[in-house]
Amino acid sequence: LGSATMTSAAAAAPAETPRRRATYVHVKDIGPDSDGVSLVAQVVSADTKVDRIQIDGSHVRVVEYLLADETGSVLLRAKDQQVDRIEVGKPLVVRNGSVTMYSPPRSGNVCLIRLIMSKWGKLSQYPDSVSSTPTPPSTWQTDKEHNVSLVEYIVATAEENVGSQGEGGDHQDASATGAARAGKFEDAEDLEG
Repeated sequence: LGSATMTSAAAAAPAETPRRRATYVHVKDIGPDSDGVSLVAQVVSADTKVDRIQIDGSHVRVVEYLLADETGSVLLRAKDQQVDRIEVGKPLVVRNGSVTMYSPPRSGNVCLIRLIMSKWGKLSQYPDSVSSTPTPPSTWQTDKEHNVSLVEYIVATAEENVGSQGEGGDHQDASATGAARAGKFEDAEDLEG
């Protein structure tokens, strides 16, 4: 009787769903509303923003890495244990990254793109064990000049966008209906505190 119950319970278990293959993008395709970003890029440089020991003894680290492929570059913000997985000069595989809009100090309503890793994201050195991972660009193929993290986006509410035709320049609108509503904005004070 006991084994019959186990057999019927095992038969009732749902079949495992096959994993979906990651769709890899180039850096030039990253924008304020990008989510689920997967890419392979060279780690060009690192800039430590926070490195301190908290009062409880925990170590807090925040490092911004410049990642580049043949189409451009982007800043990746890594925190704590993520920092241990990244090495300057080596290719990095980013899976399921997200974009946050960073507001530098004293910048008004200007925001810049930062690539971050959510709890579902994964960072790994290339080569990894996944056969579908594309080949990374070589260091001489990377484009460090076209940095999507330096494009300034103006944060405007929906009311400000009504009747506004835009005045050109090097700014792009990040409307309240997109990244702002998704909670993707981050102040510089978040890094300091």
